[in-house]
Amino acid sequence: MAENLILECKDLVTNHIDALVDKKSSYNIYWLLNVTNKEVQMCRILADLLDPERAHGEGAKYLIDFFDDGKCRC
Repeated sequence: MAENLILECKDLVTNHIDALVDKKSSYNIYWLLNVTNKEVQMCRILADLLDPERAHGEGAKYLIDFFDDGKCRC
């Protein structure tokens, strides 16, 4: 479940960054998700999941998944 959240967040962050690069875009991922006033809570959840030292017990797994560039890990 948390792994899916990380992958979904990765896509959302990527889309958000892409929108910021395009100065003509008025895209707002937070408005789209109806969480314009909940960024702090979202950041706390992400920070916890991406911290290998936290109690989720997955180590760096979520951090690696978040930054995975899609190349095969053999």
